[in-house]
Amino acid sequence: MCLFRKDGQKIIITKVIMISKPISELEKEPVSVPASDKLTHTLPNIERTKTTIPALRRLRETDEDTYEEMVCIWAALCLEDKKYHSVYRVGGAGDKGRDVLAIIDPKTGGFDLYQCKHYDKQLNYSFLNGEIGKLITYTKKGDYKVPEHYYLACPFGVSQSFLDLLNDDAKELKKKLKEDWNDVKKKVGAKNAIDMDAELEAYIDSFDFSIIEQITPLRFIEDFKKSRGYYFQYFGGGFDEIKTEKLSVPDVPAENEHNYITNLYDAYTENAGHPIDEVNVLENQQYKNHLLRSREKFYAAEEVRIASRMSSTAEKDDFEELKKSIKNFVGDEYDSTEYNDGFEKVKTVVHRAEEYAPEPSSMIYGCINSNVKGGICHHLSNEGEMTWKTKE
Repeated sequence: MCLFRKDGQKIIITKVIMISKPISELEKEPVSVPASDKLTHTLPNIERTKTTIPALRRLRETDEDTYEEMVCIWAALCLEDKKYHSVYRVGGAGDKGRDVLAIIDPKTGGFDLYQCKHYDKQLNYSFLNGEIGKLITYTKKGDYKVPEHYYLACPFGVSQSFLDLLNDDAKELKKKLKEDWNDVKKKVGAKNAIDMDAELEAYIDSFDFSIIEQITPLRFIEDFKKSRGYYFQYFGGGFDEIKTEKLSVPDVPAENEHNYITNLYDAYTENAGHPIDEVNVLENQQYKNHLLRSREKFYAAEEVRIASRMSSTAEKDDFEELKKSIKNFVGDEYDSTEYNDGFEKVKTVVHRAEEYAPEPSSMIYGCINSNVKGGICHHLSNEGEMTWKTKE
């Protein structure tokens, strides 16, 4: 069993076992937080950068196991109107027609079911009557109660002919299920199937088939984009999908700029031979210009940091990876003891950072320019990873 549960922007997954417990007991399972690279069906980085493969084709080319994993993440992170408490991946032998189980409220036992069928064609009645038969059989026997919604998910969608069977209180669907029940029983399986009798006929006639809805592939793809970096993990989409929003540099430094600007004042102080701070820094044209450029670079990097946060998973953020790479790249210049003062040091280190060649497989590759690379040094300075004073 895999459990996906909202926890901020994280998903929580248990080890893979099969559900054999009542729904009311499922919440007692221990959980742990996985790294995104533990999801075994995601795309390699080089595949994520390709723009030539449409998302719908990607969806249709996935395998059944990957598709169920995607539906779980989609249900747990993308459905803002649902806000499920938790989402379980149940699919496998003995799943009783429950591929994905989404708990609405563990106190009341309310839940939705998602039936994932990764076929290379639309789902029609002949494909679905067995699954509907399982829904009827297991709710009739009391193995689980009737879900609030029963969603059909398939990369090619559900045929209009099947959807038509749901019209007019699903009279035609009920009629066909009763007529075809001997064939339906075979799909349910001899061990659990029940025979048609007056009681089962009455149950089918009274069953509320309006709970059955399809999840169209295009809706699935659009919703999946809300899953932060998980969309790019499974669909890729290339650099064109990464959007940066221009941030204006405020006239007065924001609170989140305090540390790196303080470090710059220390660098200017060493160079000037007297204290430089927010009061007198603008009196020196050289320091004034350098501070303005540094702040522009900081905000250029901040734009990419935000874009990366939206396109990378919480556990593997491409901006954080870039920061680590640049810190290593400028390591020798940063560690040098031959600087006359901190102003010389910061200019040398930032210039070196601007020469760094980022990895083309990074999803933020197309957003990285010299300002961003230089700005990362100020981000590192802001986080206490770099300071510029050369003397105590």
